[in-house]
Amino acid sequence: MFLHISLEQWAALQNDRVAKAFSFLKNTDLSALQAGDSIPIDGDDVFAQVHEYETFPENELPFESHDVYCDLHYMVRGEEVFGHAPRAGLTQKGPYDSDKDVTFYDRPASYVKAHLRTGDCAIATTDAAHMPRCRAGAPVSVKKIVVKIKLD
Repeated sequence: MFLHISLEQWAALQNDRVAKAFSFLKNTDLSALQAGDSIPIDGDDVFAQVHEYETFPENELPFESHDVYCDLHYMVRGEEVFGHAPRAGLTQKGPYDSDKDVTFYDRPASYVKAHLRTGDCAIATTDAAHMPRCRAGAPVSVKKIVVKIKLD
């Protein structure tokens, strides 16, 4: 899968927290986790969220970014299109929500689209925006683990 990431962000990801995130994904029975679960991996520095949903048309979804955590999206079941674009130049839809660590944006005219299938993962760093949950054709049910990794 294609991943757009700056050298600075790649360097920031070379740490123990990322290793813990991948270890969790590799050594956990992800199919047994329930939607809505939040699983601590390393306190507030690394934790996992379990999501289940039906995919949406691209034109119904905003882009989003995070300032504190990068996201590691892992597809347990299903498929989706995952949009990705640099944050610079995007039109913000509202203020940053510090409680949820999220800013939303209008969909840009052009962006990278990755087709994620069962077993695939994508990393959304803090210098980029992403748009998960997009249909890859007909709507499908997805189960996904999003591991939140705090960057210093």
